[in-house]
Amino acid sequence: MPTAFETLYLFLLLPLWLAAGVADQLCHRIQRLEHSAGLPEGLLHLLMALQMAVLAGGVLLLQPSVGSLALMLAACVAHEATTWVDLAHAEPRRRVPWYEQAVHGWQQLLPWVVFGSYLALEEATTPVLGRSVWGLHLKQPLLPLAWLAPVLAGTAALGLGPVVVEVWRCWRVRQRPPQQVPMP
Repeated sequence: MPTAFETLYLFLLLPLWLAAGVADQLCHRIQRLEHSAGLPEGLLHLLMALQMAVLAGGVLLLQPSVGSLALMLAACVAHEATTWVDLAHAEPRRRVPWYEQAVHGWQQLLPWVVFGSYLALEEATTPVLGRSVWGLHLKQPLLPLAWLAPVLAGTAALGLGPVVVEVWRCWRVRQRPPQQVPMP
């Protein structure tokens, strides 16, 4: 039986989060990112996806502890910092339209909502915050494999898959001679 947090995460927060990621990748495809900001931006997006994989994996798989909470908080802070680097790289090289900026807003907000909801709703965090339990251990009990497998597969496919495809597109374009491509 999922906890209150797991129910909120699986049925609302995770679908919103994945939808924002897919929408961002569609924006990059429309903007033809591989021809403007290119591979460095694609690699920054991959780094941000991996940072969010730490948070997503942590809330689903790790037993609450000071160590797991610190790891997830560090992932959120690192994602925020990488976002700033990404925007500093992208803005001089390509147009970032309003609809992409709106998607970015959701992408910046949702990790913090996930982390805050986890702190507020995951019952096991309450006793942990009062003592120093630093270890990283698998959650007991884990969600049943019938739930966990599709969630992890879907998260990998929709959260990481499009970013890997973007990096591949950027790498492929980088191997060709430069060309002038009109920006949409």
